[in-house]
Amino acid sequence: MRNSKTTFSCRGVARCIFIIPAILIFFISQTINAAENEEPSVDLFGRLDFHAGIIWGEDNIWLPGPGLFVQYEPDLGERSMVDLKSGKACVQILLKADDDSGRQAVLAHLRQGIGNLILREPEDPVEMIKTRDKKNYSSVGEEPGSIEIAPGREIRIYLIEKGDSLWKISRRFGMKTEDLCRLNNFRKEETLQVGQPIKVLIYVSHDLTLDSEPENRSNGPLFLDQIRMVDGSPVSPSMVSNYAGELLENHPPKKKKVTGRDGIERLSVSVEFTLVTNHVEIRARKFYPMVRKQAEKYNIDPAVVMAIIHTESMFNPMARSNTPAYGLMQLVPHGGGLEAYYAMYAESQKLTPQYLYDPENNIELGTAYYNILKNRYMGLIDEPVSRKYCAVAAYNAGASNVGYAFISEKSINLAAPEINRMDSQQVYQKLIEKLPFKESRDYVRKVFTRIKLYRDWN
Repeated sequence: MRNSKTTFSCRGVARCIFIIPAILIFFISQTINAAENEEPSVDLFGRLDFHAGIIWGEDNIWLPGPGLFVQYEPDLGERSMVDLKSGKACVQILLKADDDSGRQAVLAHLRQGIGNLILREPEDPVEMIKTRDKKNYSSVGEEPGSIEIAPGREIRIYLIEKGDSLWKISRRFGMKTEDLCRLNNFRKEETLQVGQPIKVLIYVSHDLTLDSEPENRSNGPLFLDQIRMVDGSPVSPSMVSNYAGELLENHPPKKKKVTGRDGIERLSVSVEFTLVTNHVEIRARKFYPMVRKQAEKYNIDPAVVMAIIHTESMFNPMARSNTPAYGLMQLVPHGGGLEAYYAMYAESQKLTPQYLYDPENNIELGTAYYNILKNRYMGLIDEPVSRKYCAVAAYNAGASNVGYAFISEKSINLAAPEINRMDSQQVYQKLIEKLPFKESRDYVRKVFTRIKLYRDWN
């Protein structure tokens, strides 16, 4: 769902009614943003991209998205991913370049990684990297030259190259500049000479120490009911370890050499598996009761809301895009999410990622926002089916861009008379041909194709 502003034309009292909430929400959102002074989400995505690239390589980075479920361990040397469309899943760990990928410690850690992907409470890796960066991951002590080496890290000698600075070297190896200075007993304004040897702390491999006990087990694992043993039998929580062992026995780990942005070669070891064929439907059924409850509140077809969720997130409650938009219905906290919250509770509220990742909160606000689009923003459109088409388009493109599809001007109010002269099929055709973003044109097609999947659910 895009975060967009809508242009209104105030013609008479009736139309003024439409503009007041939008203006109010705009000032609320501006106030909240100014007060919180939040860092742009794209910078947070960039931070994860930067740190992961140091050890995995520039073209080998997994970032979360609406259709991609991604998890990282705090040191970033272990990661897991599920493609929510194809159902393909993968767990990877980084080892030293000359390590034996078949030794028991490696296999045991892969088994643990599979179990964590299936059973552990998921964490937003973008938020995780923000928390992680508050800690000293260089592991350098307080005294000049002192060091506390964390598992998987070691000191190496680096020779200064032309154009190097302490800042550039720190970024290359993922250190803090002050830690690099402390390790080498340098001043921050130290003059560097080409060929000069200095100490750096590098990431070598992921720590293979196993968890002493299961961590943060989820009360409702997202993927547990979408995996099967070789004989086709369901997998219970207590059988996940057996599933992982069977998986590794039948699908030996793959290995591949990777070179990080720091120039160091490492060994990537991975195990892959595939969810059951109807994995999307299984995830969808988890959330249908919540959707039906909220849809009934607003007299909305639950199939429309289900199709929106399918298209926005593939039923991934941890979906995140760099808009930023969060959760099942990809709500923008200072846009549609805030507007829906104010409409429901008559108060402004800073919506945190944690709040929006909660499926009940997300579906409640997302359904309320769709209702606002359909009955307030599209309120001047007479034909109900046409209004539904335009509301779905607005959920992705913004109401003003829906107006642009009909009159080449960003105002849904001015476009309403033109829309009312068309039948619903003509309106649909106009949307999939004239919306200003290809993403939005494709979005409308996908949603109305997928509505059929949920039409007969009860």
